[in-house]
Amino acid sequence: IIWAVRVGFAGWITFELLNLSGVLHYTLDFTWLGLVVTSTGIFGIIELVSWGLRKSTGTGLPWPAYVIAYFGTSWDVLGDVVHWYSTYNWYDQAAHFFGGASLGIIAVMVLWRLEFAGKIHLPRWMLNIAALGVANFVGILYELEEYFEDVINFTNRLGSATDTANDIFLNVVGALTTIVIASMYVASLQRKKSH
Repeated sequence: IIWAVRVGFAGWITFELLNLSGVLHYTLDFTWLGLVVTSTGIFGIIELVSWGLRKSTGTGLPWPAYVIAYFGTSWDVLGDVVHWYSTYNWYDQAAHFFGGASLGIIAVMVLWRLEFAGKIHLPRWMLNIAALGVANFVGILYELEEYFEDVINFTNRLGSATDTANDIFLNVVGALTTIVIASMYVASLQRKKSH
């Protein structure tokens, strides 16, 4: 499954680069540079984190982390290429909620795996706060990418101040939602195990 996701990422990145370089001529709601940076960044981070986990714990990221990252990337690419961002007002908000949710659950997977391997020793609630912080830091990096692209290219990807605040808020809510659900799930498993 992980290799299939890698091929999927390679496909998106190749498609985006071909359009950025002018070989293909699909139209977008935003920019090809933004998509290339986002897709390459997400793929690079997932691979780097998996490599780091494998080196420190003997096991990389589980396949669901790859699938979740690919789903989030595909949501963004399709929204831009098929013009769902400009057609549906709710699409951007859903993208930020699910992006935050994806980042939250992947951060939980990483931190819990490090805890299980004995590499970090923190109470579960602190791991969850750290996961929320990591997820929101990456969400802010996305907003900064939009800002710098606007500064360099004189575009308006970032949108208004209220749009940016709304994007960050939905990232937080999405991440918090998956972290709480994951914590409740683990707590229920532990209760069943103790009975």
